[in-house]
Amino acid sequence: MADIVFIGLGHMGSPMAAKLIESSHNVEIFDTNPAAYSHFDSFNCHIIDDLSVVDFKKKIVMSMLPNDEAALKVFSSANYIESIDSSTINVSMSTLSSEMVSQLQEIHYTKGAVFINCPVFGRPETVRAGKLFGILSCKPELKHQIENILSSFCERVFYFGSKNESTVLVKLAANFLVISAIEAISESCEFLEKNGLDSNVFVDMITNSLFDCTVYHYHSKNIANRVYFPCGFSMDLGLKDIRLFNDECDSLNIKLPFSKVIETRIKEGVDKGRSEYDWAAIRESSYL
Repeated sequence: MADIVFIGLGHMGSPMAAKLIESSHNVEIFDTNPAAYSHFDSFNCHIIDDLSVVDFKKKIVMSMLPNDEAALKVFSSANYIESIDSSTINVSMSTLSSEMVSQLQEIHYTKGAVFINCPVFGRPETVRAGKLFGILSCKPELKHQIENILSSFCERVFYFGSKNESTVLVKLAANFLVISAIEAISESCEFLEKNGLDSNVFVDMITNSLFDCTVYHYHSKNIANRVYFPCGFSMDLGLKDIRLFNDECDSLNIKLPFSKVIETRIKEGVDKGRSEYDWAAIRESSYL
């Protein structure tokens, strides 16, 4: 069993840490919000009060942080850098920019430590069911070790070679597909309802015929019924991810017009106070 320090106990991180504990790993947990620890009252784990005093040597650091800024704040701190060495492996499961992943990789490289980018697909209930999908990039000799740990909450892990940049791009592209599906469902429901048809009957048809898949099954009913809570993935995180996708496109001079439309529509929702709504609330953005 592995000695793990898990950082970030939000909607996804909390059940991920719980699954690692249930798999008999030795887990220490940390979050900047002390209220996050209440979920672990009945678990056999160590709560970290002060991350600056933790010794990360011979540890696997796993994190689920909301954005680049949060990741940089933790992993560029002097205390963290001083306490890692060649025995430290850092597995980041967040959706980060390629620039941030490169920066974190360099920080770890200077100390002989390993930084692995392994974003995941799924929602909190998927974590609890052990049905997440992971996308892993690491040296081949570490693949089996990391996959064994991820099996605590992942149904399958897809390997994309040794370059961390690969998994950054794959995650952003997959997230773009998800939000594109949400937008397509939203527009289809709007079209049918304006013509006096029941969008619930429509989504029952498409999810049992043409689009019998996880994304459509999960989102279609919520979109048809305008249900945005509980939130599995928020509008503000969706905006962050589509901006990362568009930034990557701009850096390579790739012109993908639909992704710009999606960014505009999510931004409208965030600007109108729906930042904490599930990103299916893109349906509430204007139809011009």
